[in-house]
Amino acid sequence: MKYKITKLDKRHNGYSWYKYYITPTSRDYIECRMDLIEFRNWCWHTYGPSAELGWNVKDSKWAWDTEYKYKRIYLKSDEEMTFFTLKFGG
Repeated sequence: MKYKITKLDKRHNGYSWYKYYITPTSRDYIECRMDLIEFRNWCWHTYGPSAELGWNVKDSKWAWDTEYKYKRIYLKSDEEMTFFTLKFGG
């Protein structure tokens, strides 16, 4: 399972609430979708319920974005990113 980590800056949606987003990098469309689902399920189990980025509340430690064919998981801080990389490799 491969993914790319991007640190957010003012150019990115969600910059006010999150520090990173993660994108699956598989070339296969179905595999990429399955990776996103696995990431999202793990975040839901680990950090609790959340919502799509545009619908999310500010207190949430994570969100996802699938609008405009994006496949992204947003994480609030270094702590969440550390747990993610420990689980899925870095």
